[in-house]
Amino acid sequence: MAKEGLRGSTLALNHFYEVRGVARRELLGTVYLAEAQPFARPVWVWVLDQLLEMGASDALVDRLRQRFDSIGGLSAESTLRLLDFGQVDEQTPFLVYDAVDGRSLEEQLHLHGPFSLWQVLRVLEQLAESVREAHAAGLHGLGLDLSRVILLDPERCSIRCYGHGLCLSREDIQSLPQARLEHALMRPIPPSAFLSAEQGESVSAPPPERGLEEADIYALAALCYQLLTGQHPYFRDERELSDGVLAILRESPIPTTEYGCSEAVERVLRPALGQEAMPYHDVASFVAAFRAAVDAESRARAERARQPQWGNAADELLPKRCSKASRAPWSTGLKALSALVLALLLSNAFTLYQALRTPVWALSPIPEYAPAAENGEGVDLVLHTYLVDAQGEHRATPVDVYQVSRHGDTLLIGQTPMILRQQQEEARLRFVLAGDGVATQQLDVRIDDRGGRSMILGYELEREYARSASLSAAR
Repeated sequence: MAKEGLRGSTLALNHFYEVRGVARRELLGTVYLAEAQPFARPVWVWVLDQLLEMGASDALVDRLRQRFDSIGGLSAESTLRLLDFGQVDEQTPFLVYDAVDGRSLEEQLHLHGPFSLWQVLRVLEQLAESVREAHAAGLHGLGLDLSRVILLDPERCSIRCYGHGLCLSREDIQSLPQARLEHALMRPIPPSAFLSAEQGESVSAPPPERGLEEADIYALAALCYQLLTGQHPYFRDERELSDGVLAILRESPIPTTEYGCSEAVERVLRPALGQEAMPYHDVASFVAAFRAAVDAESRARAERARQPQWGNAADELLPKRCSKASRAPWSTGLKALSALVLALLLSNAFTLYQALRTPVWALSPIPEYAPAAENGEGVDLVLHTYLVDAQGEHRATPVDVYQVSRHGDTLLIGQTPMILRQQQEEARLRFVLAGDGVATQQLDVRIDDRGGRSMILGYELEREYARSASLSAAR
C-alpha cells in the first residue's frame, strides 16, 4: 500500500466506498471514515494494513479472513454491524462497518477518569450480550479491549463494540518479525498463556475452546478493572511492556478495594484476573456474580439506563409516528380502506379549499426522464420532492431522506435533491417532511434496477395534515 494511505481513494467490492479521511488508528490497521455509494452513507473502512507491516504470514492473514463471515452474522445491539469486507491486495483485507459517533472507552477513561459502578455494570452487560452471541456463532478469543468499544451516549452508557476475533495470540505475536509490541496488543491475552509458557508442562492447559472462553471472561474482568481503577491490572501505562509480563508471572493486581470498591466486587474480579483457578464456567455466570456484588442503587440505575425512555429523548432517528407506521405491513383490505379514507379526506379538503380559499397540498408523483450523463459514469436517479396544490402547482421543497434496511432500521443519509448512482439491488428510501409548522409526513419509496434502468416500484404515504410531500425522479 502507498504510504499516504487511502485518503481520497475509492475501494470497490459489492459497493463503492469514497474514503474521506482517517477516523482512528488501530493496532492491526487504520480505520477510515468513508461514504458508501450511492447513498453517501457514512461508514468505517477498517484496513488491516499493519499485518503486512508486521510481516504476518499468509496463513495468519487467511485465518483472520476466515472469521469475516462469522463476524458478519453478528447482530446484537451492542455489536457494530459489519456491512461488507474484501481486500486491497492479497495481504491487506478490509472490513466495512457502520460509522458511529463517539469516543472509545479508552479515550473516555483518559479524559474523565474511572467510571462509577453502575456505568461499569451497564457496559459489562452490553458487552456480555455481544460476547454470548459471538460464542454461539463459533467465535472465541475475541480480543476485547477498551480501544474497540465506542461510547455512544455517556448518560446512558450505550456502547458499540467491533473487531470480534480479529486479534493476535501470544504465539502469533512471537511469529511476527516486525511486531509493534504495545500494551493494547498484549492486554487481551490471558495470564494463562504466559504462565503456561513459563512453567511448561507443569501447567495443565484447558481444552482449546474452553481456554478461549476463559480468555474472554478474563478480558471482560480486566476491562471492568480498568474502568473502575483507571489502569490495567498488569499492563499499566507507567510500566514497560516486559514489566507487565513479569507482573503476570510474579505479582497480583492491586486490589480494587484500594480504589474504593467493595470487598464483594473484589471477590468477583480477583479469580477472573488469572491468579486463581477460573470459577466461572461461562460469561453469563461471571456477569451474574458481578451484578450480585454491585449495590442495589447501582443496579437500579443501570437498569434505568437500559430502558429506552431513560436519558435523552433524541435516541430515535425518526419521529415515533413515522417509525410505528413503517413497521406494520398493510394487508390488501387495509390498503383499500386506507385509499377510500384518503380519497374522502382529499375530497373534504378540496371542498374546504373552495370555501375558505386556503391552499390544499396533495400527493402527485411526477416521473421525469433525462438523457445519460456526458462523462459516461452515468447518474441513475436524481430525486426531488415537491409540494403540490389542488391546481397542480408545484413547489420544490427539501426533505430529509432516510435509508431503510430490511429490518426496518433507518439511517439519515441527506436531503433532497439527491443523486443515486446505479443500483445493484432493491433500495428503500423514506422521505420525511417536518418543521415549519407542518405535522410530520413521510413517503416510502422502493427503487430497483430493472432492465438497466433505475425505476420506482411503489410508494406509500403517511399524512397527518392535508398537506404532503411528493416525489419526482429524473434519470
